[in-house]
Formats: sequence, structure tokens, C-alpha cells
Amino acid sequence: MMRTRVLPSFYILQRGKGSGMNIDIFLESFKTMLGVFLSIWYFLIPLAFLVYLKRQLPKIIGYVGEKQVRKRLEQLDPTEYMVVHDVMLRLTDEKTSQIDHVVVSMYGIFVIETKNYG
Repeated sequence: MMRTRVLPSFYILQRGKGSGMNIDIFLESFKTMLGVFLSIWYFLIPLAFLVYLKRQLPKIIGYVGEKQVRKRLEQLDPTEYMVVHDVMLRLTDEKTSQIDHVVVSMYGIFVIETKNYG
């Protein structure tokens, strides 16, 4: 009397006269599972990239804006203007504040906070 066990789909075995495993059935099951797995990943990887890009886009746009202002401020005459970028101020033991650009000249001190809205 032959007993049959229920196995997961990726362990499809066929017991019979000397045939330990039917490789054709196994390969078909493997191809099907691989296809499902790849189709899920082909969807999830671009989706994850888009979510990441959506979260990082404001930072990227802000960085580009700061670089444009920095480039423009570096064109000022260095004999008349002293330009400092990314000044970190410690407000308390735990809090800090960042200033994008400070321009010091005989005409005044200018503090510039850059915002780039795309």
C-alpha cells in the first residue's frame, strides 16, 4: 500500500516505479514561483524608489537652491565682503540652529536663509 504526503508546491514529488522525483513537474512549479516572485519585485523596487525619491525631493531641491545662492555670493568682491556659509549656532545644550549664508561688509551684516520651492 502506497502512502501519499501533502508537500508544499515547491517539493512536488512523484513516487512510482523507480522514479524518485519527476523533474519536469518540479521545474514547472519552480518557474511559476520564480515568475510570481520576479513580478512582485519588478513592481516593488520601482515603487520603493519612488517613495524614497518623494521623501528626499524637498531636500534635493533645497540643496540645489543653496548651491545656486552660494555660487552667486562667491562672485562678490572679497575685499569688500566676507561670506560665510552654513553657520551652526548652539541655542541650548540640546538645540541648534543653522544659518545658510552670512555676508559681512562695511554696508552691514546680512543673514540669508535660502528657500527653493522648485
